[in-house]
Amino acid sequence: MMNLLIAYPTDDEMRVGFSENKDSKTSFLSIGYPTSHKDFENTIKEVVSEMGNPVFDFGVACYGMTQKTDKPSIKLTSDVVKSLSACEYGVDPSNMTSVLIHALNPNKAILAYPLTYDCLSPIARLSGIPEIERRTVARTMDHLMAGESKKALTVYLSKGEMSVCAQDKGKVIDITNSYDGEGPMTPTRSGFFQQKCVYSMAFSGKYSREELLDKIRVKGGMLAYLGTSDLNEVYGMIDGGNEKAKLIYDAMLYTLFKEIGSKSAWLCGDFEGIVLTGPLSDNKRLVEDIKTGISKLGNVSVNNDLCVATFLRNQGII
Repeated sequence: MMNLLIAYPTDDEMRVGFSENKDSKTSFLSIGYPTSHKDFENTIKEVVSEMGNPVFDFGVACYGMTQKTDKPSIKLTSDVVKSLSACEYGVDPSNMTSVLIHALNPNKAILAYPLTYDCLSPIARLSGIPEIERRTVARTMDHLMAGESKKALTVYLSKGEMSVCAQDKGKVIDITNSYDGEGPMTPTRSGFFQQKCVYSMAFSGKYSREELLDKIRVKGGMLAYLGTSDLNEVYGMIDGGNEKAKLIYDAMLYTLFKEIGSKSAWLCGDFEGIVLTGPLSDNKRLVEDIKTGISKLGNVSVNNDLCVATFLRNQGII
């Protein structure tokens, strides 16, 4: 018997799961991200109370911003947790999954698939500027789960990240790094735009470094144009005749289609299908609009019924 504890982040909350042994089904508890020390203490108490105060043998935190690594899992040491808590390598809510797992003190703990897990081929690392190397910052694990070891394009859809992965039988060929500004416009991210314009803004003296990064990562996209990142609110605007809302929504789809098309080129058009996953893959209207736009590229399906524990077991990580 080995008690297994898993913390997996979504857009708005952490999903904390527990199973009595590593081979049994894991049931998850949804918990909001702590916003204060007291809130964090209450979160720990809630998890322990809900799960019957067990001794945790094995803990798995998912994602988080670490230094670049080519390993799908790393030991969750005090130093790693300290770095994640301080956001040393980047700010992301998923950093909290490691802090939570560490606080619950399992006998053994790992961090699975850091957002910076880098599995790009050498040719995909080149940026065109020798001083800058492309890196991966993406929910690679979700892509691999959705792809099910096929030769496929997977599209992760959320308020923040909208990324596209070209993968071949479980191997990532290339993947969008929307955190650093690649890829499509999203509900909260700018997506890629002309570099010269960025330089002009950066040297204008009007914006701090943090303000510019916020425009790219958390205050861009639909939110910047329409004041909301809620797709249902945007649909309400569009259905009410708001032409600006329709323009911005169509532009988001347009940039997403371009990203899907560019990643399909990596596979030379030879792939089994396009798989949509992530929180917004539950949005039927968005899914239908995407299918309409890219149906000629290949069969489009949705796979959001993902089992984190099963995937990690199949990968030999737990």
